[in-house]
Amino acid sequence: MTVEWMWNHFTPAFVIWSGFLTFVLGSAFGSFIDCLAWRTVHHESVLSGRSHCDACGHVLGAADLVPVLGYVFLKGRCRYCGAKIPADSVTAEILLGSAWLGAFLRFGFDAETLTCMVLSAILLGLSFVDRMAMVIPDGFIAAMLIWWVPFLLLSGDPKGCALRGLAGGLLIGGGVLVIDLIFERIRKTAGMGGGDIKLLFASGLYLGPWIGLFHLILSCVTGLLMTAFLRKKKIPFGPAISLSAYVCLLFGGAFLRWYLRLAGIG
Repeated sequence: MTVEWMWNHFTPAFVIWSGFLTFVLGSAFGSFIDCLAWRTVHHESVLSGRSHCDACGHVLGAADLVPVLGYVFLKGRCRYCGAKIPADSVTAEILLGSAWLGAFLRFGFDAETLTCMVLSAILLGLSFVDRMAMVIPDGFIAAMLIWWVPFLLLSGDPKGCALRGLAGGLLIGGGVLVIDLIFERIRKTAGMGGGDIKLLFASGLYLGPWIGLFHLILSCVTGLLMTAFLRKKKIPFGPAISLSAYVCLLFGGAFLRWYLRLAGIG
């Protein structure tokens, strides 16, 4: 159910309002994801305790938690102590709101939209943790594995999708693991982090073998661009893998069909 279909079957006002609500809901959930990532890094419970200022500890009110606008109206500072609010919060709100809106614009009212929404939230959370602590917790990978079951049921072809997913996970994750072990044996130095390999495996479950290969290439290119832009010798690879996975979820199928037609196969 594409956006073109929605424009033809619903009023423009309804489509625009639906997109707006999607962004707002994504932004609100993005605030939670930022809190989840911060508490994960600082070993705080996610299930207990209300949101509070990191500087003064004051519990935040409803007006302080309005996505994006709350940060703008407060001019990026705590209402109670005046301390600067970390930009991660509003960044997470904008990123996840945009990711959810992008999924809605790509797939409309479809199961693929729901799949992208859930996965983008998980990918954003692990990316924030990886950026702050250079580690991808197993809990986020477990969340991707758990969500794979509903993903299969929503696909319309659970058996075929499961086989393609397992092939993609084993080919990409397993292949990178073998190459990484060989690299470590030859160079006598640490290779890719185990969390990155697990993330590639989990992403392969959703993308399959062929789009998974494109995802691996895109992840490497994105990682190199991030390294050049940030001018650092070492950066967390999780954000590059996550961003590339999101792009492939939205456009990987279309790219594969275009490539096959270009090669005279499709």
